[in-house]
Amino acid sequence: MLYFVRIPDGRIKIGVTEDFIKRRYALGSLYGRPIRLLSLIPGWEPEESAMHARFAAIRSPRNELFEATEELLTFIANLPRPKICTMSEVECGQRLLDEAPRFSDSMLSVRQAALELDIDRHELRGWIDGMGINLIPAGHSLMMSRADLERLRKRLGKPEPHAVTAAG
Repeated sequence: MLYFVRIPDGRIKIGVTEDFIKRRYALGSLYGRPIRLLSLIPGWEPEESAMHARFAAIRSPRNELFEATEELLTFIANLPRPKICTMSEVECGQRLLDEAPRFSDSMLSVRQAALELDIDRHELRGWIDGMGINLIPAGHSLMMSRADLERLRKRLGKPEPHAVTAAG
């Protein structure tokens, strides 16, 4: 996941992580609190590099911190996530689902994934842990990306779901 957070001195950190919750706590230890989540979107190192290149002119030397310019804040505000989230991770995850339909379109609960893959939830959790898939708390659910669902589907040899058409 590609994240954008604001650290206490006002700068923006752009980075990637497989487990944002753990990363947020590590960032809090490194930079102090509060660490404000500005956006959390699907992406990995290529997307991170693209963001770093795009905002290179406002990047602090030797780290992933960027000045909070109007251009950067506007860019982040237009991402499909809440602009600022200082709530608990569970509340924040629920807010992501409530406020960003594109987020919920790209994510699904572990329960939904188990139903789609036609396997037991506990068995699915074993596969998720074994493959290092990141789960995001949202209310009382744990969410995963549809891209990770497709990785699991491929690993388990499960067929693609059939598209539903108006004719059939």
